[in-house]
Amino acid sequence: MSDLRARAQRLLERPYPLGAYAEDNLTDGFIRRYIDGGPWADPELQDLLRLCYLTAESEIEGHTGEARAYFQECVEVLRGILIEVYGSAT
Repeated sequence: MSDLRARAQRLLERPYPLGAYAEDNLTDGFIRRYIDGGPWADPELQDLLRLCYLTAESEIEGHTGEARAYFQECVEVLRGILIEVYGSAT
């Protein structure tokens, strides 16, 4: 398993730091899809992945402590997925 896949798996196993948690949310779904090996060819899927990345990035500023660290890790994993799958994070 690649370093990014192992990191993504650890993120999914980490407790969500903000209490209420939406099961089967898009971000977790994309991270799980990456761990499982894709596919990624659908342009709408690509747009949604980028949107999840940007949303997670915007969440960093609104939190402190454990929640901020969680979203920072989420951004790093999503950025790595974008770069590995598409060659760019934007």
